[in-house]
Amino acid sequence: MNRARHLLLAAAGVILLASPAVQAMDARAAETLVRKSGCLRCHSLGDKRKEQEVPTYGEVARKHKGESGIEDKLVARAIQGDKVKIAGKEEEHGRFKTDDKDQVRNAIRWILSLGG
Repeated sequence: MNRARHLLLAAAGVILLASPAVQAMDARAAETLVRKSGCLRCHSLGDKRKEQEVPTYGEVARKHKGESGIEDKLVARAIQGDKVKIAGKEEEHGRFKTDDKDQVRNAIRWILSLGG
């Protein structure tokens, strides 16, 4: 009985550690992907907007802080693409230059961590 309990706890620990919510964020890799993908042409890492209608990443993080399921929603939007309005015109939002969902999730986590 005791052995079975230990095996069950070990299995639960492996599942938990493998879940995306627990995996560590790699800030350097995330910033590299954001820069390589050209995201900083429109978005800013600081508090000052580059374009009036385009939020900084800090604003994005603060807007979505505590929002249930936001990481999954933003990952899906980043992979599938999305339309945004800029200066009254609808445009296709850029995508990350990778097909690796884990890299996209890492970048989204990093962006959401910038809300200070």
